[in-house]
Amino acid sequence: MSILNVVAALALTEDGAKAVKQANPFPTLCLIFYHPQYAMPASKCLLNELTAIVSTGLEEIVRHVEGVKPSVMGAFFQAVERVEALGTNLSQREAQCPTRSCTPANDRV
Repeated sequence: MSILNVVAALALTEDGAKAVKQANPFPTLCLIFYHPQYAMPASKCLLNELTAIVSTGLEEIVRHVEGVKPSVMGAFFQAVERVEALGTNLSQREAQCPTRSCTPANDRV
């Protein structure tokens, strides 16, 4: 994913690393894991290797840019918590409508 390559390249210098840490683009980059715009049925982008590409890019940044690990890990944990909340919400809605006659609610991020 070229965005992660750009972030990593920007962080190669000391000033660039400070700018990346200050901008903290990682929560926004992790939206791809749970935002309705990128998830099925609206999008099939996560069916291929995109999640691996994003994850590998984040891992590369953590490994090579000193001091960004807390930001990346925080964004990742936030994404996992959001996916868990969406799954719990969906499970509760399905339990209330066992015949699947209920209309699906729009999940919001």
